[in-house]
Amino acid sequence: NVADSSIKVAVSAADVPLANEYIEDGAIVPASGGIIERSSIVASPGERIVLTSSLSGVTARVSGKEIL
Repeated sequence: NVADSSIKVAVSAADVPLANEYIEDGAIVPASGGIIERSSIVASPGERIVLTSSLSGVTARVSGKEIL
């Protein structure tokens, strides 16, 4: 990218989250490269992590573990 990107992160059961489901709104990923890392995000069965970016070409990776 040639410009900083703004990202939004939500925990939602839907592909398109409701406004109150966003847990991050406006974090900046620098154009020079960068990592936005968040921990301790809890998702219940049927929920997903949804990330949107103000620019194309932004890659996201989510990892976690199931707690029984």
